[in-house]
Amino acid sequence: MLSFTEESKYRPGIDNSDRLDLLAKSLGNNYNEVLAEFQYAFVVFLIGQVYDGYDQWKRLIHLFSSCRAALQCPDDFFIDVLSKDNFLSTTLAWFFANVEDAPEILSPELRAKTAKVKAFFEKKFNRSFDLPSD
Repeated sequence: MLSFTEESKYRPGIDNSDRLDLLAKSLGNNYNEVLAEFQYAFVVFLIGQVYDGYDQWKRLIHLFSSCRAALQCPDDFFIDVLSKDNFLSTTLAWFFANVEDAPEILSPELRAKTAKVKAFFEKKFNRSFDLPSD
């Protein structure tokens, strides 16, 4: 059972970083285990069609979304030392290209916000998220 400080009980939804830290501590201070729990809960729901898996996944989404610590991303996040082609960069490039190529099915507001996110990522990570022109 995870225990919380008296102060943290009265600020849910504001910053739950302490709760994420407690969860990580319960899993041996290994954030890979936290991500594994997140992925496992989704698979249990999706493939096993177990509603408890959905509930766990939903709770973890809420936890991650309400943690300032979880929002931090190092500047070298998209640099993969093992290869020059990081899968996340490629996946985001496909996503941004699909949004740009679908004006008839997406609202202008969504397309504008996606363009802002793309511009922010390109500036923050000093990397292009355009697909190669091959």
